[in-house]
Amino acid sequence: PDIIDRQGGSLFDEESVFKTKDGKTVRMAIMVIAPTDEESTAWAQAVLYDENGGELGFTDPEYEILGEWELESGDDVFTVIVENEKR
Repeated sequence: PDIIDRQGGSLFDEESVFKTKDGKTVRMAIMVIAPTDEESTAWAQAVLYDENGGELGFTDPEYEILGEWELESGDDVFTVIVENEKR
């Protein structure tokens, strides 16, 4: 499929669930966003959400999804490592 047809929509969106030090649940979503036009490039970003879906923080956009994604909230640090599937 042509990713330009997605016009800024999410091409990839996977979530990891964590518990904070005080027992609350948070989710970190790793997303790849489609370009909005033919001159743009898809980009990736991590977003941290609280248990009610409120945004706690996000990374700067990156052009590579593989690797370590890290976000902080209060005294907690959350890390997700994205790597190619091993076969």
